Amino acid sequence: MRLSRFVVLCATLLFGAGSCHSIADPRSGACEQTYEFGNYGCARVLVTLSPPPRPWPLCRVDVRLRAAEMRVDASAIADDPPLGEVPLTVLRWSRPSVGAADTMSVWVIGKMLEIPSPIVVGVPLPTFAADSVLRVLHFASVGAVPSTDSLTLILRTKQ
Repeated sequence: MRLSRFVVLCATLLFGAGSCHSIADPRSGACEQTYEFGNYGCARVLVTLSPPPRPWPLCRVDVRLRAAEMRVDASAIADDPPLGEVPLTVLRWSRPSVGAADTMSVWVIGKMLEIPSPIVVGVPLPTFAADSVLRVLHFASVGAVPSTDSLTLILRTKQ
């Protein structure tokens, strides 16, 4: 009888540990723990894209965020979002420096990429309009709710 209680207890603990995917409920807006590789918090950015005047060629939109320093790792990509507001959640993969505030300088880059006809595989799409800004993001720890940083990118064509 004692052995079966032990087996049930162990099975319950293992099942509970195995089914746990996140420290926080994603619907709460809190930073999730991504157990696959681990992360050290998140930041949220709301990018507003202001396009150039029409006419435009056939285009797709590309919004990216990448760390400004090579020794830290954080990035986010929105794959062909609509023009307007683009929300990005940035996971911090690098441990913050000891004693430093949990901030990071990042480049936020927005582009309208022209879709040529025909598309040549392996050749990058030409940039029709673009803008970028260097920004300092404040990261919340895993389980905490980050504030949302807002910025506007004014996409301009090459003159």
